[in-house]
Amino acid sequence: MSKENGGPAFPIAGGQKVLCGNDVRIKLPHSGMTLRDYFAAKALTVLSGTHTPEDLATWDYHHFAEFSYRVADAMLAERDK
Repeated sequence: MSKENGGPAFPIAGGQKVLCGNDVRIKLPHSGMTLRDYFAAKALTVLSGTHTPEDLATWDYHHFAEFSYRVADAMLAERDK
């Protein structure tokens, strides 16, 4: 079962066109990070800014990621109410 990701955080209609040095236009179909990823990144920023380095030293990277995505999932759930 996949999690609801909220769709693209910064959608671009029809992809994005990039002008290269030789005037070749390349269409990029990727829409970037999901809203879930964006919310998780914001949660991680708040977490690291509100705790001391000593507090954070007891966490490993998996704890940071798990916490951030739990917050992101809660934000997406609240958004759908």
